[in-house]
Amino acid sequence: MELFVIGLSHKTAPVKVRERLAVGREELPLALASLVGLDELDEVVLVSTCNRTEVYSTSPRVDRVYEGLTRWFEKRAGQPIEQCLYRRRGFEAHAHLYRVAASLDSMVLGEAQILGQVKTAYAVARREGIAKARLENVFSSAFRVAKRVRTDTSVGESVVSLAFVAVDLARKVLPHIAGCTVLMVGAGKMSELAATRLRAAGAGQFHVANRSLERGARLAKLLGGTSCSLRQVPALLEKVDIVLSSTESPGFLVSKKDMATALKRRGGRPISLIDLSVPRDIDPGVACLEGVRVYDVDDLEKVVNANLEKRSVEADKAEAIIQEEVAEMIQAERARAVTSTVAALRCQASSRAESEVAKTLSRLEDMGVSKEARDSVRAMVDSIVKKLLHEPTRVLKSTGTSEEGRQLASAVVRLFDLDAGDPPPLDDMVHEEEGSSRGDGCGNVLSLAKRRQG
Repeated sequence: MELFVIGLSHKTAPVKVRERLAVGREELPLALASLVGLDELDEVVLVSTCNRTEVYSTSPRVDRVYEGLTRWFEKRAGQPIEQCLYRRRGFEAHAHLYRVAASLDSMVLGEAQILGQVKTAYAVARREGIAKARLENVFSSAFRVAKRVRTDTSVGESVVSLAFVAVDLARKVLPHIAGCTVLMVGAGKMSELAATRLRAAGAGQFHVANRSLERGARLAKLLGGTSCSLRQVPALLEKVDIVLSSTESPGFLVSKKDMATALKRRGGRPISLIDLSVPRDIDPGVACLEGVRVYDVDDLEKVVNANLEKRSVEADKAEAIIQEEVAEMIQAERARAVTSTVAALRCQASSRAESEVAKTLSRLEDMGVSKEARDSVRAMVDSIVKKLLHEPTRVLKSTGTSEEGRQLASAVVRLFDLDAGDPPPLDDMVHEEEGSSRGDGCGNVLSLAKRRQG
């Protein structure tokens, strides 16, 4: 079973495409159920943020699964988007997930929210019974690597989120942010971070519009402002200088018509709207109106890119950690493949020797051959099997983590027609081998055969 990921991000698709693929937290269970219904998929994690929508899963037939998932993405987007999709499999898929969780693939390098979003995506999939043992190992490893990146580098230092970049942009485009009236649309973590920074920059009065009035009231109290429902947003447009929106609403909360109506009553005062949402909360047509500045997440990316060089050194350190972790994983996988091959080879030898010895001993007993003589036959066959397996076992173990070892293990599997993927338990044989004089033998296969008969 091979890990793979298919998806799109701010690097491959504009916001007008990403917003069609975005999956809110409340919609995640239904979206996951639609994915599991596809052929060859039995466990899935769906990661969807403002900057990416990705499907992680495992399958023995990845190419076939890619076809079905491409159709799933295009059905959701309502248009052909194959050119926007990236595909990673195997170790490349692991490395990609590590980068995502460690915020090395984020629009804001080192931003703090992405790891929590990936953890939430995994937790929902696990709660729904759709993320099982294989993906549990994958995502646990990703969380560990992300923590190591945070601990061993400064890639996340002084960076909090896209919300901070948005506020920095507002400070640049507004001549006087001090005393401005702000409308926060949404009261989540992103809105709280942005509002806190706006207040620190000197913004005056705050209005908080939110679907949950209770949550909106909490943020308004923190800011010393007022709270209201989302229905009141159009009426507030004529009063405020800045609108900063961050919700999971499926449709526009600020339409071109609403903004045009508000402009008639503003007396020519300009207004800036910053949309951190995907799907967008603000109709892009609003940008055509005179006296209005509109910025979405793609506009913010341009600001981020301008400052990217400052963080490149820490990003290189973080990438080195990712490569080190993937290299260790490759070595471990190769070692497991060799161990599995050795175990399968021993098991096959044991099984065939057992079958032949049982026949021979039965005939010898019928012929009246003494127990001592029969024991000699057992010892002889056991010795032959151990000597035959000694050199192949030694070579496989000595080259285990190298490319040569992987090739040799593959050749042995093919030559002996082994089922090395899931060998039967060989605890008894291992114990026998550990107690023998030559630790690279296969154990006393005839003793094992005798115990099984008894």
